[in-house]
Amino acid sequence: MSSRLRRPFRRGRPPDKPAKKTSSASQDISDATILMLTQLKESADFFPPLKSAVAGVLGIYQIAQTISSNKKEANRISQRAVRVIEILEHATHASAGVSIELRNSINTFNGSLCYIKSVMENLSNQNRLERLLRLNGNKDELVLCNKLLDDAASEFTIASSTRVEVTVTKLENTIERKLDLTDFISSSERRLTAMEVHCSVFYHIVFF
Repeated sequence: MSSRLRRPFRRGRPPDKPAKKTSSASQDISDATILMLTQLKESADFFPPLKSAVAGVLGIYQIAQTISSNKKEANRISQRAVRVIEILEHATHASAGVSIELRNSINTFNGSLCYIKSVMENLSNQNRLERLLRLNGNKDELVLCNKLLDDAASEFTIASSTRVEVTVTKLENTIERKLDLTDFISSSERRLTAMEVHCSVFYHIVFF
C-alpha cells in the first residue's frame, strides 16, 4: 500500500497588525479645550490673576498630552484643572467684586499650578528607567496634585456661591427701594389729590 506523501507545513507570515488610529473625537476635544483656554487667557486682561491661572492650566494641559507614563492620571489631572478654571472664571466674572480672600486664594492656586506643571514636566522628561525608579514617588506627587486642585475647586465654588448670594441680595434691595419709592410717590399723589378736593370745596363755599 502506497503511502501518501504529506506536504511539509509552511508557517505563513502573520498578518500585519493595523496601525492604531488616534481617536478623532478625543483629538477634537483636546483641540477645543486648548482653543477655549487660549481665548479665555486672551480675554482675561481685565483681571491679571485670572489670566495667570488660565496660562498655567493651559501649559499643564498641553504637557499632559505628551506624557506616556501615568498618562491616564495625568490626563485626569489636566481635565480637573480645566474644570477648576471654569469655576474660577465664574467666580471672577467682574473683577470689581472680587474679595480680598478670593484674590489670596487665586494667588495660592497659581502657586499650586506651578508645582503641578513641574510634576508634569518631570513625568514627560523621564525615561523608562527613571519611571521605574520613581514609580512610588510619581504616584505620591500625582495624588498631591489632585488634592491641590480639589482644595482650589472647593474654595472657588464657595466664593462663586457667595458672589451669587450677594448679587441676589443687592438686586432684592434695589427692587425694595424702587417699590418704596413707588409707594411714596403714590402716597404723595393721593395727598395732592385730597388737597385739590379740599381747595375746590373751599372755593365753592367761599365764592358761591
